[in-house]
Amino acid sequence: MIRLIARCAQLKAIDGARIAISTRRIVPVVLVVVALGLPGSALKAQNQALARAASQLSWSPQNLAALRALFRDSNSVKEFLHQIDGSASGMLLNVIDGVKEYQLVDLAHDGWFELVALVDISGRGLYNNIMIVDSSPTGFVVREIHGFDIEDLDSVLIDLDGNGEMEIVVPQALEPDRGRATRTATMVEIYSWNRRGVEKVSGRFRSYYRDVVLPKLEHRLKESEQSPDAGITASERERRRQLQATYRTEIDAVKVRLAAK
Repeated sequence: MIRLIARCAQLKAIDGARIAISTRRIVPVVLVVVALGLPGSALKAQNQALARAASQLSWSPQNLAALRALFRDSNSVKEFLHQIDGSASGMLLNVIDGVKEYQLVDLAHDGWFELVALVDISGRGLYNNIMIVDSSPTGFVVREIHGFDIEDLDSVLIDLDGNGEMEIVVPQALEPDRGRATRTATMVEIYSWNRRGVEKVSGRFRSYYRDVVLPKLEHRLKESEQSPDAGITASERERRRQLQATYRTEIDAVKVRLAAK
């Protein structure tokens, strides 16, 4: 009986030691997980600082200097776009890989500035997307216009009718991308901004297509057709033929638009 009691005491002591060992093993792991979580939360808050600062300013002329200080370069604009929520507009802004250039512009001529950025979402240095951000009391409004082979924002933001409102003139592909070797046919489309979003207004500017777009394309085609073939290789001659075919495709598209009622 004495031996049985002693054996039970011994087993109890062993179980207690096992529990103590298990506790010592678990506690440090839990502490490590909690410790790692704290800096992550602080880092997230820090990474929202630019968007928070921009949201606390009215995007009006008196704050233009402060806005320019916030958006001091392309990297800061890229970081800002990553911080704000574009999900309401169906956009994942964290896929933006680069910002080629940006402007703070009063698009609607209403005394309120918008941030307009030419961005790359492909990761291949193809700056084909225009992002427009407006600040409102309920948050940021974000809209995107997809274009093709956009040179710069100065060629996109144009007051076509002289009323102080900036139209957004964006070349868009008429066919699948042919790559860098051959120019892809495009047609410019025209948009306007109304603080809630973008509206396609190409039909309002028939005179722009008639007096600017069409004559420019016809001049380029004529120049190409009049260039001498002497001294160029067969591959260069083929590229010229393809370029001329592209100009004709674009000219036909403009004429179809002008003929439409």
